[in-house]
Amino acid sequence: MRIFVFLGPSLPLARARTLLPEAIFLPPVAVGDLHRLVEREARHGDVIAIIDGVFEQVGAVWHKEVLHALEQGVEVVGASSMGALRAVELDFYGMRGHGRVYQAFASGELEDDDEVAVAHATAEQGFRSLSMAMVSIRLRLADLCASGALSADDAQALVDAAKALHYGSRCWPAVLEEAAAHGLPAEALAALRAQGARPDAKAEDAASLLELLARGDLPPQAGTPEPFRVERTVFWQALVQHNALRGDAGHSDGDLAVLRHVRALDPQRKALLAQAKLLRQAALWGGASSAEQRRAAALRLARERGLRSNAELAAWRAEQGLDDLAWQRALDLLAREQDLSPAQPHALDGYLLQALRLSGRYGELAAHVQRKQALLAERGIAKPTLAAAGIEIETLCHWYEKHHGPMPTRPDEYARELGFESLRDWVGELLIEALGRGEWELWQAAGRSIRETEHADIDS
Repeated sequence: MRIFVFLGPSLPLARARTLLPEAIFLPPVAVGDLHRLVEREARHGDVIAIIDGVFEQVGAVWHKEVLHALEQGVEVVGASSMGALRAVELDFYGMRGHGRVYQAFASGELEDDDEVAVAHATAEQGFRSLSMAMVSIRLRLADLCASGALSADDAQALVDAAKALHYGSRCWPAVLEEAAAHGLPAEALAALRAQGARPDAKAEDAASLLELLARGDLPPQAGTPEPFRVERTVFWQALVQHNALRGDAGHSDGDLAVLRHVRALDPQRKALLAQAKLLRQAALWGGASSAEQRRAAALRLARERGLRSNAELAAWRAEQGLDDLAWQRALDLLAREQDLSPAQPHALDGYLLQALRLSGRYGELAAHVQRKQALLAERGIAKPTLAAAGIEIETLCHWYEKHHGPMPTRPDEYARELGFESLRDWVGELLIEALGRGEWELWQAAGRSIRETEHADIDS
């Protein structure tokens, strides 16, 4: 049995790993993540724990994704934040909930989603929480009431004040400030300050769930799950297709080499990316296309490419690497193109490959990339470097701008905008292209000429 945990600001990752070292920890869950995990990794008998999830800036995990996981025999448990919300909504079907936050929603005491919302730092900063969840403030104040350190009226006044704030502004210091302004007695203020050192309710629930899973236990089910069957609606099919075409879908080494070349050097890169965005939107929101629409898309494409027979179309498809399944997907996307909002570069990789194939340029570029790789192998170069080429970064950037136009930002920023992990990776792609064009010999000859001139000056 494997355990997958979607975790973000509710509990520091380092702490989580000490509690459940064998788990596979993943970032906060977003729409499509759970379906992709079940399709690619999670199997019958595995456990998926949802603690944190995204909302607002990215779509939240669908209820149907949870049901799909349960349908496949995967246990899904939830606590603390998004997990608690989904568990309350789906415990009727077998999702298991855990902790005080889950119980507060399951009892009907709480209903608003903003009770669990927090502002948090980036993934690079460990999703560190920058605010405090309303539910955690509420439960801390309830504990103080139960201990007699705070009156019910004073606690309610502080709850009302915190609830009036935007979720990103809620924090324990704000509660203390409101308490002082409210004129609470010194003993109550001291008790409130002492609560500041205690982990909040979301962290306590997350830690408690991980400890439970570490013992090999699961939270109890809310009752006997109702039988169900996930309906494969057009929206579900769109999600499935989107996941199949995502940038992390396991493209071949050849495909990835073509994508790197396009991102770094192709003069039609912007047009291709624009079409990739349209295809992505078609997959996400376009609904299902009919057989008639797909036939019309195939005829339109054949006319645009000058393909006058089925034999020519078959040969063209083979050259572009479009097998029967890929061809049907491509036609489905073409039939449903529409506008879309911006996306991260590698989220478009699958769509960019489709755009290349549909434009008729994949075969040409694949052959070009193969020639470059063969030249590297012939020269015995594993990874091109500026030192091997005998130039500085400024020379390479000047060469790039001469052939491809000015860079709008610094080289390192521009490389990341193009979808490269680092400046070094982008530089490597440019050097491979320059080697294929014979530019290295010119650079190295120029370097020898400069060195010879320098030596002549010294000798004289």
